[in-house]
Amino acid sequence: MTAQHTAINIKTARKSFGFGVLLAATALAGGTLSPALAQDQEADTQGIDQVTVTARRFAEDLQETGGSVTALTASALEDLRVTQANDLQNLAPNLVFKRRGGSASRGLTVKIRGIGTSDVDVPTADPSVGVYIDGIIQARAFGPQFELFDIERIEVLRGPQGTLYGKNTLGGALNIITKKPTGEGEYRVSAGYGNFNHLELRASGDVTLMEDRLYASVSGYARSRDGFYTNDLAFVNDATGAGQDLADAELLAGRAVLHYTGDDWDFVLTQDVSRQRQANFPELFLAFTPGSLAETAAGAAGVDLNDFIVPVDAPYRDRRVITVDTGGLDAAALPAGAGGRGDPTSNADFWGTSFIAEWDGGGDYTVKSLTGYRGFNTFIVQDLDGTPVQMADQVTGDEGWQLTQEFQLNALMFEERLNLVAGVFWLHEELVTEHTNPFFLGILPQISALRVTTTNTDAYAGFVHGVFSVTDRFKVSAGIRYNYENKAATLRDGDLISIVVGLPFRDQPDSLFDQPPAGTGDLNATADESFDSIQPKFGLEYIVNDNVFVYAVASRGYASGGFNGRVNAALDGIETFEQETLWNYEIGFKSDFWDNRARLNVSAFWLDYSDIVVQNFGPSAPGSTDIGFFLQNAGAATVRGFEVEFTAKPVPAFTFQANFGYLDQQFDDFGIGADGQPIDPDQANFFDSPDTTITLIGQYEQDLPNGAGSLVWSVDWSYRSETFFDNDGVVGSSQPGYDLTNARVTYTSPNERYQVGFWVKNLFQETYLRRSLQVLDTPLGFASGLFGDPRTYGFTVTIKG
Repeated sequence: MTAQHTAINIKTARKSFGFGVLLAATALAGGTLSPALAQDQEADTQGIDQVTVTARRFAEDLQETGGSVTALTASALEDLRVTQANDLQNLAPNLVFKRRGGSASRGLTVKIRGIGTSDVDVPTADPSVGVYIDGIIQARAFGPQFELFDIERIEVLRGPQGTLYGKNTLGGALNIITKKPTGEGEYRVSAGYGNFNHLELRASGDVTLMEDRLYASVSGYARSRDGFYTNDLAFVNDATGAGQDLADAELLAGRAVLHYTGDDWDFVLTQDVSRQRQANFPELFLAFTPGSLAETAAGAAGVDLNDFIVPVDAPYRDRRVITVDTGGLDAAALPAGAGGRGDPTSNADFWGTSFIAEWDGGGDYTVKSLTGYRGFNTFIVQDLDGTPVQMADQVTGDEGWQLTQEFQLNALMFEERLNLVAGVFWLHEELVTEHTNPFFLGILPQISALRVTTTNTDAYAGFVHGVFSVTDRFKVSAGIRYNYENKAATLRDGDLISIVVGLPFRDQPDSLFDQPPAGTGDLNATADESFDSIQPKFGLEYIVNDNVFVYAVASRGYASGGFNGRVNAALDGIETFEQETLWNYEIGFKSDFWDNRARLNVSAFWLDYSDIVVQNFGPSAPGSTDIGFFLQNAGAATVRGFEVEFTAKPVPAFTFQANFGYLDQQFDDFGIGADGQPIDPDQANFFDSPDTTITLIGQYEQDLPNGAGSLVWSVDWSYRSETFFDNDGVVGSSQPGYDLTNARVTYTSPNERYQVGFWVKNLFQETYLRRSLQVLDTPLGFASGLFGDPRTYGFTVTIKG
């Protein structure tokens, strides 16, 4: 064992001990736990709540659902202060759910069981884990999914969900169910304040518009926070000056819902909107290669790169003040209003409408229509190198919209022995990206300085899935789905020398994009590809007794093919890649025991993963000066693993949860390198996918004397083993294993109308990388990284009625 590993283990042990102390304090907050346990074991019958899920498109008990599902109710989300989507990754095994670029505008990296897409910055790359809101697919995993408010339940479905959920659910699906108005006149308002001048406001309420028929609800969310970092660059620009905030927050979001219930019909109309205006999260400079283009560019700017290196293990206090040029170009080189050098922008607007209509055919069958529209517009200016030198700066604007329609039939047949779900699905999506990437002051022409990309997608599917009760205890399930989609793309790259100031990139004259091959603009191409796939699913389910349920599943999923959204001079046209496929074989059991005071769910799986899209950055061939991002369906892998979810409630006041996930991830093939030789698959890693995830949660409710209310003490601790970002094994290539601890205490008044909560996240100020950009072994020669959030804390006051 190396000294480094020893240090890591000691640190982990210290944090684990800290969690143990906190958990003990939680259990003993109102006195010694053991006597309470002795008194209540016989008298109390209150156990773990049952949860109803719709993972298979119909309502059923979580403990009798033939598949691996984690369900988080509204109360659980509130108790754990889950306010953002990235908080979810610590609550389910083998789940990665993190902000790709630190904000909603850059998307979310979502992976389940090691399967997913890391490069979500480019819209031409679809995610491999589906995100659904109220059953409607969100083709781009960012925006409203990032902030979680007014949520009824979240379901994490592990393993391919292609039969019922369709394309791009190769690793699984995330099903977010929002609250619907019930007409009960409920309302809820909460306000909070924390360090970094963190302000937060949430409000929701519903009313009856027509007795027993029509209800409405409105909910809103607002958050602002000073930046985690301060930029001390002496010259930024006249607008910002020195000492600007980086990684701040400013967000507004709202949702309005109309719900009509008739004798046979049920309608739900939802409108949501969100607006983000904030500075970007900075990439911090980690290392450089002597003699590289990075050092050359720094020398031209009169800068010594050694002065700006931030060690990957630097504590937060040593990296809070940084010196970066915060991205972009000189403002004169950009269209009016596009920002410029020194303006670290992360702006985003999202809006969506959904209409869900359901007709009840008398109990034996229902017909449902799900219609959804979503649009977005994002604008990002960022510095990728983390130095005051204009080396790897970029400006990106994305906009797009999607329209989806799905019809479902849910029927109970053969004396209710068969639960059948069938349907058809259609999606149309249009995306436009405008991007400038003037690497290294324009001295690297192999990567286009200006790019405009448009992508259109039409997808169609038909599916059927049934669960048949052979006996009262034994069920078989089977389903199949056919998918077809067509994608068309247009990519144009050009120079910034002859840009017409004041015109959006897409409206620039054609001459800007038709430069000769020796120039920086040499590609003006279109491509059109079609993909189709069949996803079958088979399952066996058996209720052993009232406490034990076992199942076995075999399912196939696919991730859509597409285009390389990054233009490379070495490519004669648009680079395309085919779809990925995966077979999942899984067995598991779900059990409740100890008078329903304990729950243990276990699943084991084997994944056969084929045609994996492998991304490489560097020269196109040995000795070539053509540098770029290249994609190929070169990979094949086998993934084995298991998941354990345990909950115990020994007394009504105390709940303990433990989740454990393990992955044995092995590439069988990783394609051909730039030298023309096969890449050793044993040296390849699954990116953004730790092989071990652990979460421990303890919660204790303490009644105060004389009926003065109650206190709820809770703490959660999570651990993630080493996470790889690339295969090079140098600075920034991976994040060693780390753990995070969060804690909360909440006071509730006797009438349960008022609450005051105090919370802290990242209690021990853990330092960890969320992602990195590592090109040390290319002519660029630098590495930068995005760090996780520091310790945050605050309080929240809630009034409800």
